[in-house]
Amino acid sequence: MESPLRRVGFVGVGSLGLPMAVLTSTVFEVQVVDTDPLASKLAGERGLTSASSLSALADWADCVVTVLPVPDDLFTVAGEPGNGGDTLTGRREEGLLIVDVGSGAPIRTREFASMLHDAGHSLVDAPVSGSPGMAEQAKLIAMVGGAPDAIELATQALKPTCATLLFTGGPGSGHATKLVNNMLAASHLASTIEALLMASAAGFDPATIVPAVNQLTGASYASQVKMEKFVLSGTYDSGFPVRSLMTDLENGAEWFSLLANPPVFCAATYATWSQAAQELGADADHTAVAQWLERRNGVSLAQGQSSHSPGVETTTT
Repeated sequence: MESPLRRVGFVGVGSLGLPMAVLTSTVFEVQVVDTDPLASKLAGERGLTSASSLSALADWADCVVTVLPVPDDLFTVAGEPGNGGDTLTGRREEGLLIVDVGSGAPIRTREFASMLHDAGHSLVDAPVSGSPGMAEQAKLIAMVGGAPDAIELATQALKPTCATLLFTGGPGSGHATKLVNNMLAASHLASTIEALLMASAAGFDPATIVPAVNQLTGASYASQVKMEKFVLSGTYDSGFPVRSLMTDLENGAEWFSLLANPPVFCAATYATWSQAAQELGADADHTAVAQWLERRNGVSLAQGQSSHSPGVETTTT
């Protein structure tokens, strides 16, 4: 059976959107829109055609994937259906599927999806996890939320770039899943570094403690991957900037008032990272929070390095 999806539009062809659009163009016809002339130029150099406007892209495409840096940009780009504006739904008469692969505020996403649905359009929130390099290799992970019929078509648009699709439920659930994941990831990384700094200050070597912890109940992706690869190595180059992490933490902070009492642990994570972001800068790699914590505490992770490691037999002659 022939796929109903033939033409895929992309709004936003920056560091992540460009490789996604290029890979997608090997399967479907692709056109793009980006307000940055340089991004449009680079897209052209990769063989992609730019549509003249958002409304022109919407008229041409069967589905539009949005890869936007700021969550609220989705509402601006999608627009108010039928109002005649140069947006994805302003002039489009037939229903359009929009797949948003950026971060977002889940409750607002759910409300916006409902409004689009009432006007005959569909929104699938499918935020992706992974670096631009992973996009080039089609190894992204997408957390996909939306109505079942919309998800079926969105899946086809995501498959050229995503190795894993995690179906999370109805509209807004994809954004909610990424928000929860990144709030936990932020907490895991910061607390892992702080615990290791205390060990280092006491004269114990984090480089020998981390492999042991990774075999125990305190293990996390932060300890198993980030510590050795990006922190203890001193490279701080995971490819995920502080700016992107703070987007999800700020969206998460909007949930704090939903609880009967103010959250304790999540609020502490948000406050700590907010301070770190101010001092590190938005463009710093998020793993550089280790350097901020070292300076803040006057302790280096290398301080506790010893001449031999537990579990390695040493002899003297």
